[in-house]
Amino acid sequence: MNKKKVAKKILSIALIAALLGSGATVLPAVVPESGIIASAALVYENFEYIVQNDVVTITKYTGSEEEVTIHSTIDGYAVKYLRGTFSSNKTVKKVTIPSGIVGIGDYTFNSCINLTDISFPGSVETINNTSFTGCSDITIYCEKGSAAQTFAEKNNIKYEILLALENNSSISSDRIYTGEKVTINAASAGGITPYTYSYLYKLSTKSTWNRLSDGFVSDTQKSLKLGKAGDYEIRVIVMDSEEITAEKIFKINVL
Repeated sequence: MNKKKVAKKILSIALIAALLGSGATVLPAVVPESGIIASAALVYENFEYIVQNDVVTITKYTGSEEEVTIHSTIDGYAVKYLRGTFSSNKTVKKVTIPSGIVGIGDYTFNSCINLTDISFPGSVETINNTSFTGCSDITIYCEKGSAAQTFAEKNNIKYEILLALENNSSISSDRIYTGEKVTINAASAGGITPYTYSYLYKLSTKSTWNRLSDGFVSDTQKSLKLGKAGDYEIRVIVMDSEEITAEKIFKINVL
């Protein structure tokens, strides 16, 4: 045998032995449905994923939560596909897929025996026929005329049409005296739960809003004390899990 070939072979064996001896984890390369070999799986929180052409495919969920919301981005890359993500998971009951994901690959929810609710955004264009193999009692929540609705009808899966997000917030009074408090009650319907809320206020003559909450919060009630007479505006913004928003502005007179 050629001495150079022998030397290369010995070096390869030594390298493998060194990796195994060090305890390093070597994940196998993942082969996408396209047949193109992708990079080894990466890990972010409770998800394993691969990156191809700056697009993320989530290949496995490793957590134990009953309700899971998929990330829309991971490490700055847009999440576009799910494939085999929850296969044989016996814990998950509800999954919310964010807007931006376009494809649900083979065996994504295969044998998820406790899965009952899954919410699809309108951005999903394709759903593999094996995605829900072994799922016995699920309800798909989707937009009217979407690919998810077509898939549900074709495969005799229960589905419900998601209603547009509504902001049903209210305030306790539109007229108060200086130093009194007005109570803001946030409420919403439609869209995809859970909801979060942002509270802002300003004098009607001003253009800049003051924040009553630090960004979006889950609190459904806030109190505001105004110490100066004048006409004010209170703004409540509701955001659902797909980051769709709906706002409502109230006018209040402080005497």
